[in-house]
Amino acid sequence: MSNGSRLSLVGVEPEPGLFQVTTSATDVKQMPMALLPSLALGEHQRTNLPLVVHNLPGVTDIDGLLGMDFLAGLHISIRMRHGILTLEEDSDTL
Repeated sequence: MSNGSRLSLVGVEPEPGLFQVTTSATDVKQMPMALLPSLALGEHQRTNLPLVVHNLPGVTDIDGLLGMDFLAGLHISIRMRHGILTLEEDSDTL
């Protein structure tokens, strides 16, 4: 299933004529964009979140990646051995 069709499952479609140029280690591509009305992760919510619609090559079990537009203003702690990700509002940005 492509990321575009995964977006359709939640009622979001790429915006006609809206693109983002992305750069990887091997390529530069113009990718379609969509606007997600709301995304919540625990108690942290963002609205009108811009998304780049892109299939990650060779990866089938990832639905998306969180970028700095969502994570900005959060203190992030990852405890890899325990599989725990903690997000807290960063008091330095309040």
